[in-house]
Amino acid sequence: MEMGPRRYIKRLTILCAVTLAAAALAAGAPRYLPGWPVTGGSYHGSSPAVADIDGDGRREIAIAAWDGKLNLFNSRGQLLPGFPVSTGTRSGERNSPALADLDGDKVLEIVHVSADGNIYAFDRRGMPVAGWPQKLAAGAKGPAVQDFTSYRGLEIFAAGGTGLYGLHGNGTAVGGWPVPLEGSSTAPAIGDLDGDRRPEVVVAANRQIHAFTTSGTSVPGWPATVDGEVVGAPVLADVDGDDRTEVLVGTAAGSAYVLDADGRVRAGWPQSLGSKPITAPAAVGDLDGRGELTLVFVGGATHIGSATLAAFDADGRPRPGFPKQLNRTVAAAPLVVDADGDGLPEILLATYDGSLLAFEKNGALSDGFPLKLQGTGITSTPAAADVDDDGFMDIVVAAQNGYVEVLRTDAAYDPSVNPWPMYGGNHWRTGKYLALTGIRQTFVLSARGGGITIRWKADPRTDRSGWAVFKGIKDAVSGNVVYFELAYVDEQPTSSYSYRDDKVENGLIYYYKLEERLSSGGSYTYGPKAIRAVGGSATKARSTITKCYPNPFATRVSIAYEVAAVEGAESTTSIAVYDISGKLIRTLVEEAKAPGKYVVEWDGTDSRGVPVASGVYLTSLRSSEAASPSTKTLVLVR
Repeated sequence: MEMGPRRYIKRLTILCAVTLAAAALAAGAPRYLPGWPVTGGSYHGSSPAVADIDGDGRREIAIAAWDGKLNLFNSRGQLLPGFPVSTGTRSGERNSPALADLDGDKVLEIVHVSADGNIYAFDRRGMPVAGWPQKLAAGAKGPAVQDFTSYRGLEIFAAGGTGLYGLHGNGTAVGGWPVPLEGSSTAPAIGDLDGDRRPEVVVAANRQIHAFTTSGTSVPGWPATVDGEVVGAPVLADVDGDDRTEVLVGTAAGSAYVLDADGRVRAGWPQSLGSKPITAPAAVGDLDGRGELTLVFVGGATHIGSATLAAFDADGRPRPGFPKQLNRTVAAAPLVVDADGDGLPEILLATYDGSLLAFEKNGALSDGFPLKLQGTGITSTPAAADVDDDGFMDIVVAAQNGYVEVLRTDAAYDPSVNPWPMYGGNHWRTGKYLALTGIRQTFVLSARGGGITIRWKADPRTDRSGWAVFKGIKDAVSGNVVYFELAYVDEQPTSSYSYRDDKVENGLIYYYKLEERLSSGGSYTYGPKAIRAVGGSATKARSTITKCYPNPFATRVSIAYEVAAVEGAESTTSIAVYDISGKLIRTLVEEAKAPGKYVVEWDGTDSRGVPVASGVYLTSLRSSEAASPSTKTLVLVR
């Protein structure tokens, strides 16, 4: 839950309803992705979770509505088959779902804690995962998902009633859990406090901050006591670079705290935001690219038109230009993302009256902001991600009046400059700041000796499983780049990686992307970068699609192709049809072929035999002797 106890939301809604018109300022108009915005439901405090659930290269958006409906949208604003699903809650749903691979099948599940105390896990078709739901207690908060026990997959943590629960991905209880809590609790956060590479679970209950080991025992020095009720979930970050994690919390008394790993209040803290309660979690990021973190708190959720945005260094000193007194109501938590495309993060806020604000490191408004949204009554934290896989960041916002909006930006999406992109810091909702790998400057391509070498460097991460290398070829007719996974590079103990692609042809331009894959099922994408091959074969025969007829077509199209000789042997040949996003629609040929000329037909149906919609499609031939596919554009008109 992002807003905390019901009394904060109730007061906020009543008072703000009569002041929205007066609070609105001049703001620019946003640009939307195709298919957005969508309407339906009411989104009180549930923040969107964004990730590529089904592996199609485009991200999905999971969000819960006030009436207990859990929604899963594709990048075009369409609900996926099987959604929405009901959590059984008729009203009051405000927890934010998490996305994680619970069963190790490389497909993410949707994990949600309902207001009536059930914890659910659904697959991408809306079906319950085996072992779920599980009953907790009414008013439960969470979830947070992490590889906690290191030998049974991922674990899910949620606070409910008078306990903090830990469950394996199959729904069974983690040994030593639940643990007791006293008083109203927050959603938990998970991270390694003391640098021993074993995570702890941190949660606030009333005025106490607790930290528990993997076995459910209290960490020495905890619980810690603060000056008021803690409403927003804790945030974990190594704020001073000593390899020990600090805990950030705000209180209803308006105090911002940083606690050391042993539970003591860090020197220079707490810092006061006046009488304005801090009811949302903090956010963390390096705003100036110098390696020093900025800690961001927002106060004043119940103070109409008078929020305070505060930004501090690790020792509690206000950053230049802060605090800022805003003549707006802010109930949602801040993000730290590159909102304007300048290569450095900004502080992004959604306001209750339906505006997006972005602030530079000196407190100035970023170019192009504020933006005026169609949604109003915003109490949920936005999410920032490259939703449509076009290389640019998009911003997802949900509002109480039923709007879900996905805004385009001109900012190239680079995870290393988007350190806090959604509620909980990530789609597992761990609340842990991870210094994302800044590989943009070290991702280098070089062409020589008839091949292309990809090199990159990355800071070590304990939760990284490896890297996927993607290769793309641009279709000359449509201009779209079609990617396929070229190789997988395992995690290395060193910080340097490389891969050589020898299947290139002289003079052709190739595109490469890197996908950093994490053990939790998440991933980050870097690139694409382009390079022209030098020194490869320029004259050898290659298999190719020679003609597609009729084109455009209404019912079926013939695809003529030639298979080149491979030293007298047969060539492994595949012909497939893709939509313009690169998603596989149907494989038409997949077999060894002798050199010669062939024709295959496509009847405009997918792999299940279902007719596809009118539009532009790509047919691509790949063969064992060719370094790059042969691609043609098809136009289906029904």
